[in-house]
Amino acid sequence: AHQDEPREAEWTLMFYMDSDNNLEAAQLEDLREMIAVGSTPEVNIVALVDRAASADEDDGYSAEPVANLKNWDTAKVLFVEKGRLRQLDDWGEVNMADPATLERFVSAAIEGLPARRFGLVFGDHGSAWPGACADDSSEGDLLSLVEIGSALRTLTKDSGPLEIIGFDACLMANFEVAHAMAPSARIMIASEELEPGNGWNYTPLLEALVSNPRAT
Repeated sequence: AHQDEPREAEWTLMFYMDSDNNLEAAQLEDLREMIAVGSTPEVNIVALVDRAASADEDDGYSAEPVANLKNWDTAKVLFVEKGRLRQLDDWGEVNMADPATLERFVSAAIEGLPARRFGLVFGDHGSAWPGACADDSSEGDLLSLVEIGSALRTLTKDSGPLEIIGFDACLMANFEVAHAMAPSARIMIASEELEPGNGWNYTPLLEALVSNPRAT
């Protein structure tokens, strides 16, 4: 390998965090749970986090800083380190419900953070077969199941299927979603039921992986 080529890790975990809605405060807690562990040479943790302009805490929004970054309302590509966030890029205001945004993030992560296995987790509202990821700044546009499926098939055509697709979102564990994801991933993790706003508890999940990055 050339000097300037990034070395291959065991895992690159990609978090597509559509916080441009009333789950903003909850998703920032998820980000803090990731920062408690942080990336290692074997486990890359990268997130695209689109925040909301609203700061109405009663409605689930936030103007809080996260670790070393002050409040933002754009979409930032963030490499999660222990105790801090390293900003790789700021894309300005994007529509997280546009499959082009998903393709841009995943292809950049796969290229920039090579790994033996890739995982992609969607964090936001979910509504079963209609899709997931509602974006306030784009009139509540939703990433449809068809859009997610076709974007992922394009992305995995050359690299092979992702190891894991996760939906940290309500109502996504059903046959329609699984059928749409099947060509693009080996394992799908989702909830049949409504999830609590705070979603998954990322600290123990990432601690387990970081302590045993060769885990299947």
